[in-house]
Amino acid sequence: MTLKDIAEQVGVSISTVSRVINKSGTKVASNEVKQKIWKVVRESGYVPNEAARMLQNCTDTDTEDDEVCKKIYVMVLRSLDEVEGDTFFTQIIDSIENTIYKKGYVIERIFQRNDLNSTIFENNSECYKNRYLITIGRFEPALLDHLNFYFSKIICVSLNDLDINCDQVFCNGYLASQTAINYLAKLGHEKIAFIGEEKEGRYRGYIQGLENNKLHIFPNYIVKDAIISMNGGKNAMKRILMNTCELPTAVFCSNDRTAIGALRACKDQNVNVPKDISIIGINDIEATQFVDPMLTTVRVPLNEMGKVAVNTLVDNIEHGHTLAQKIALPFNLIKRESCKKYERID
Repeated sequence: MTLKDIAEQVGVSISTVSRVINKSGTKVASNEVKQKIWKVVRESGYVPNEAARMLQNCTDTDTEDDEVCKKIYVMVLRSLDEVEGDTFFTQIIDSIENTIYKKGYVIERIFQRNDLNSTIFENNSECYKNRYLITIGRFEPALLDHLNFYFSKIICVSLNDLDINCDQVFCNGYLASQTAINYLAKLGHEKIAFIGEEKEGRYRGYIQGLENNKLHIFPNYIVKDAIISMNGGKNAMKRILMNTCELPTAVFCSNDRTAIGALRACKDQNVNVPKDISIIGINDIEATQFVDPMLTTVRVPLNEMGKVAVNTLVDNIEHGHTLAQKIALPFNLIKRESCKKYERID
């Protein structure tokens, strides 16, 4: 049980839960809310950690001194539909949360992408002055000026190496995609399909991987407008299976969720994986080990991305490094059952 879990059950912010538990004042919440929080605490057996106790001097106002209550905001740069059920985001957020509390800070609020244009975000700009932000997901460089108006220090976490003037922690999806294609090419696959989004570095990595291995690009094997979800992967795979006279021998999916959806589509169409088609994804979410066949993937260090992001942001807050930090974390290929050597039938 974490502060986040308690906050979700009661329907309040994580900072409110923290202040109530650490008895940071009488005005932190109504008596009714306090009673609900303590009920969940008692039932779960939650024990506050030392980092949470460091927040005991905070008050419940939005204008409190940031030297007393250190607030960090998190913004997920995806729509609610895309984020729901995607452990890429939840795993990074959990890692961020755990590291933040160990550092003596608190997550004040988790934003969604659509909050950028909400009246709540626009009308409370003063609440964000001298506050700190971690973004997760596809960061558009044009967004930085807008966010700089609200936040004094920003770090972004993503799968793209970006040309932006702020701290960033990333695992290079462009290079990870080339690793996936190189592996399939090594197995003898020459007709490799793609399921994902055109604007992602993973698509560019797929194209570059084909070119590096001198493989032909088959447009009818490419679905670059897929919804990045299990259902999106399933629908995209069905399009490939139904609209091609000759099937690809392998499919590269831009993340594991689309790959799991593609596995389902193959099963529905009586296409055997990996005998007929090999499938590979990216991220190595937990579910990859529980599907049949188990999914070959490129592992992204999600927990480390969250940890390093918080440590870098806190270093900036407390020591004020002047040069934007660009930290690239490694990826590695995880070989499982969904890929096999291509056996040419003449």
